[in-house]
Formats: sequence, C-alpha cells, structure tokens
Amino acid sequence: VELRARRGGVVARMTPERIMEMFETVAEIEAVCVRLATYRMTPLERSRLIELHELSEPIVQAGNFDAYDSFNRQFHETIYRATHNGFLAEQAIAIRNRLNAFRRTQLRQGERLSRSRDEHEAIMQAIAEGDGEMASRRMRAHMLNAATSLSRFIEANKPA
Repeated sequence: VELRARRGGVVARMTPERIMEMFETVAEIEAVCVRLATYRMTPLERSRLIELHELSEPIVQAGNFDAYDSFNRQFHETIYRATHNGFLAEQAIAIRNRLNAFRRTQLRQGERLSRSRDEHEAIMQAIAEGDGEMASRRMRAHMLNAATSLSRFIEANKPA
C-alpha cells in the first residue's frame, strides 16, 4: 500500500523494476547484517547457524522447495539476530516479508536451490574466518543472484 496525500492508501503497483529495486535494497541491508553478525555473534549463535546450514543439505537433495524456504528464513533471521541490533533486525525482517512471495518464486528456477545453498556455504566460510567484509560481499552477491533468477522468471513468464 502506498499512502498518497489527500488520496489515502492505494495498492502499490509491483513492476519488475520496483521488485528489482527492492532486491537491491535488501541485498545492501543483508550485507550490513552479515558483516555486523560476523563480528558480534556469540559462539552459540554461530553454532546454530552451522547447524541450520548442515540441516539444509538433505532438503536441497530432496528438492523440497517449501522446506528450503522455511530453512532459508531461519538462516537469514539467525544472522539478523546475531547483529545484536534490534532495529536493524526489525528492518531486515520487514523488507524480507515484503519480498517473501518473490523470494519463494526464485528458488524454483533451474538449479537455484542448490546454488543458494552453495552461496550460504561461502558466506559461512567467511563468517568462520572472521572476515565480515568478505561475508558482506558474498551476501550481497547471494541476494543479487536471487534477484537475477527472479528477473529471468518474470521475463520468461511475461504475457505475449
């Protein structure tokens, strides 16, 4: 919903361009989150992230999109909480919720499910090495890869 002066609320038109702008924004927010989380997460939070990541392997092998979507939400929200910045975590969750339907769609494109897990693996490696800048770059790339996958889906399903 967009709020307009003297016109009230109207349903926002979701164009492919608007969706890509939203993904670009969330990529930057997630990049900040993982950078901060790398430096601030507790050993228990790091352990939980590793555990989540390991649990995702059989989900990917089974091609279970719904289970992976649930895992993916937990994975990213664990990173948000590990920033120890409540406001940032709230904002990340809010924008993630706005993009939820689009995120689910992109997971069904080609090999995106396994590529997503591989990208998580690379992020986890940077976190393990304590390299927040590398984790940030990898998270940004991860989110932009999701946007590219979605863009291909939109293009392929455009009405003639």
